[in-house]
Amino acid sequence: MATLHLIFSTKGLQSCLEIAHSDDGLLLIEDGVYVVLECHERHLHVIRDDLVARGLQNHHDDNVQLIDYGSMVELVANHQPIVSWH
Repeated sequence: MATLHLIFSTKGLQSCLEIAHSDDGLLLIEDGVYVVLECHERHLHVIRDDLVARGLQNHHDDNVQLIDYGSMVELVANHQPIVSWH
């Protein structure tokens, strides 16, 4: 099963990408949503509420999938292990 990486900051993403596999899930949460301001080739899941709370709802590429907390629960259930990056 693929790993789910919970990204809480832009620094966290940089560290995560050093070890993440191409089939791992990347979920931007809280201040990690600021990553959408940068260009990335990886598919990213982003908590919509966190993006909106920071006024970034119109600042993302096509590789960003906006999700709600229910979808986050599905991601957690479908990945093992779960790793947090701060």
